[in-house]
Amino acid sequence: MQSKLLLGTAITAALLAACSDDKPAEKKSEPVKLAAVSAEQMADEAEARYKSSSEAIADSEYRREGSGAIATITRPLPLQESAEPVSLTVTDTITYGQELRDQGVIARVERRITPHDALVSTMKALAPLPVTDENMVNGIAGHLQLRNDLLADNNIRSTFAVTPFQTQDDGNSFDFKGMQYETYYNEKSADIFDGQLNVEPITMTSSGKEGKGGTATLTAFKGNWGNKADGSAYLSIDPIKIEATDINGLSALEIAGIKGSGSGVTYDDTLGAYLGKGDISINNIRYTNNGRVTNIGDITFDLDNNKTAVGNYNSTFGLTFKLDGVSLQQSIPMLPVAPKNLRLNVTVNDISARANTNLSEAMQLIGEQTQQGSNNMPAAAQDKLNAALTDLIRDKTRLTADLLAETDSGSASVNAHLGIRKDSSDSAETWQAALNEAKENPATLQNLLKNNLDLNIDARISKSLTDKIGLTPMIEGRGAMFVTLSDGEYRLKIENSDGKIKLNGMPLPF
Repeated sequence: MQSKLLLGTAITAALLAACSDDKPAEKKSEPVKLAAVSAEQMADEAEARYKSSSEAIADSEYRREGSGAIATITRPLPLQESAEPVSLTVTDTITYGQELRDQGVIARVERRITPHDALVSTMKALAPLPVTDENMVNGIAGHLQLRNDLLADNNIRSTFAVTPFQTQDDGNSFDFKGMQYETYYNEKSADIFDGQLNVEPITMTSSGKEGKGGTATLTAFKGNWGNKADGSAYLSIDPIKIEATDINGLSALEIAGIKGSGSGVTYDDTLGAYLGKGDISINNIRYTNNGRVTNIGDITFDLDNNKTAVGNYNSTFGLTFKLDGVSLQQSIPMLPVAPKNLRLNVTVNDISARANTNLSEAMQLIGEQTQQGSNNMPAAAQDKLNAALTDLIRDKTRLTADLLAETDSGSASVNAHLGIRKDSSDSAETWQAALNEAKENPATLQNLLKNNLDLNIDARISKSLTDKIGLTPMIEGRGAMFVTLSDGEYRLKIENSDGKIKLNGMPLPF
């Protein structure tokens, strides 16, 4: 049930992305009152501002009607191959006048998307999660409000809202008090903006059977985020609370707030993503069940994307769980140890934008095939994987992954590094030929791997931790030939050195 509470925002955000390619841009000062002009001048200025703006619908018919104008176009949307083809009519109603000019608005554009059934189909196809609540999707589609105020000097104030609505079906109900997301930006800059989000309460009620119904409520919250001209970024979201009442009583999941910051942030058109450093912290997560509180802890994300001198990219993603192990053990007595910190760090060095795109598109094609119930590799996906592999080998792209778990009884860690050695001279064509012949002649690929692969895996776990969780007998029994014990740690190390794969320093027999 809780996943549905946030689905509406995700669906509508995806819908906006499908209807516009615009990226928010440079923030300017608040709009000022515009000079009074004749009605004809207002109409001319509004038309020119609309047609020059990124909000204009490409190839649409613009016609003046009374004290305003209408711009309309019908376009098919390229959805997933499995989805029914749909065509949407996008209608912009453009208004202008002295009252708006007093607010600094040259023209106000209100966008409407029809027909309703096609809009619902589009939202379902674009949703990141399977949509099962027909009434909810219909409600959101029927209460969308898209408005853009076109200001002087290429500034835009864009508002995306869902007005309040309720749905009921067979004793189940969905009550959404509304939401609004407003951004302020300039069209001439690609990555500078300010955004504010305001979400009102959302309540879902299920009648259930035999008294097993329940109610879940997402309380109101606000947030704001954006990028500034100096390359810094900010994120701040108010405390969030989800409450649920059912036959088992009252429970609540709370987040004290979400904070984030960034530096050196800039949009890279080639990669299609932002470069720079950033971090996001989800603070003081706790779960309450019938008055019993479990303090879970904090979650932190950190990112670092940068461009190399030769035009490739380095990307690092980190995820840290800072846990309240004592509170978790009190609520979950079967936990043998008190977890403290869990840390995952993944770095990709020297990957090209083309390889990144091909890998992403291949995964998407494979995912679509899997959703259709087939495990066969799509030919298009295989082509994209082959193209990506050629670039990865040519650029000697490297992957590093580090995992660390700390508890009150010891720690466990895995450090892995994989890539083609910098001094490798074998071409991508040689690798591709070896891969194509691997089934009939695996020796060629094996030799390439031995002579060119930079491989290092180092896994460690404290004996005090294995003692506490009961793994010591298994490690010293079945795993004795793979691990060593030194300084109170079990260790497994695999590396490729001098053309030999070594386990704990000893060559493996292949």
